[in-house]
Amino acid sequence: MSAPFLSIETLSKSFGGITVLTDVNLAIPRGGIFGLIGPNGAGKTTLFNLMTGVLRPDGGNIRFMGETIAGLPPHQVCRRGLSRTFQNIRLFKEMTLVENVMVGMHGRLGYSPLGALGRSAGFRGAESKARERARELLAWVSMEGKAEELAGNLSYGDQRKLELARALASEPSLLLLDEPVAGMNTGEKMELMNEIKQIAARGYTVLLIDHDMKFVMGLCQQIAVLNFGKVIALGTGDEIRQHPDVIEAYLGRDDEQEEQHGATVAEGAMT
Repeated sequence: MSAPFLSIETLSKSFGGITVLTDVNLAIPRGGIFGLIGPNGAGKTTLFNLMTGVLRPDGGNIRFMGETIAGLPPHQVCRRGLSRTFQNIRLFKEMTLVENVMVGMHGRLGYSPLGALGRSAGFRGAESKARERARELLAWVSMEGKAEELAGNLSYGDQRKLELARALASEPSLLLLDEPVAGMNTGEKMELMNEIKQIAARGYTVLLIDHDMKFVMGLCQQIAVLNFGKVIALGTGDEIRQHPDVIEAYLGRDDEQEEQHGATVAEGAMT
């Protein structure tokens, strides 16, 4: 049997004596869209930060395509094929959209610093290809018509889509999306859902966090649920909706009657 595409093994993390993650085990297969959900403070973003080298684990391991990446700095993790977006948008607002996306390619451009300073033929050729690729990625998120606009002039929803295009610029094998539809209206969410499906159809593996359960359930083939730093459920959207531990994590449970009818109530709360 082949190893999982991404394997998280007994991963633990604490801050100042407060345990955020405890012996987390998770296997992400290659291909498709995988969701990670849980109440506020469950440890979801901490898990992303450990996977991408922003934080170092206190215990356990992370393997990507069979190689240990736990504890590597972010730039080395990125070079191995993981890229991410953030809850808080991080764009260069005084640069154009196409320039923002090109920034995401800096580790893959084939010219030296001296070549850039002298604008050598190699530099000009690489920059031309990078600009062309940046426009293609902007088209993937329906923003090719705004390529030369300043990022600071975009709506909040479009800024999130630009961050997604920039994350794709490093040519990742695994794309991590942290709250991709936060702040978007219903129409923007539906549009981005279709665009993420198309990205996955191009061969990318996607792992996302989001609090919009309708969005997650409509997009992800498999979903893991974190609560108090532990994985409490794993399955399809229908399985997660009906899982008693998930119902309790989101709503609490006071008596036997609430337990019996919680699945129906939870489904309403998750939409």
